[in-house]
Amino acid sequence: MSCIILSLFVLISVCIVLNAFAPMNKVATNYVGTKSSTIVMDGKTRVLRDRMKSVKNTRRITEAMRLVAAARVRRAQDAVLKTRPLIAQLQLVR
Repeated sequence: MSCIILSLFVLISVCIVLNAFAPMNKVATNYVGTKSSTIVMDGKTRVLRDRMKSVKNTRRITEAMRLVAAARVRRAQDAVLKTRPLIAQLQLVR
């Protein structure tokens, strides 16, 4: 019983979170799935699936951007470290 309640709670929580990011003016309509013409999905299921796919793609893009930024910072740090001997020589000349 507790497992069923927990499962329902998780499902409802996911639906609430995904619905919070959904546009308000979107109208739910019946949709015939493209993979199999015998499966009929209501608009809400389709919207949830599209939203989950969108969030997943956004997460992938964000991760790629984070990796690119980390590489740029690493490259900049290496450039700074390479100039330290030159700066030390310049300070000795003074």
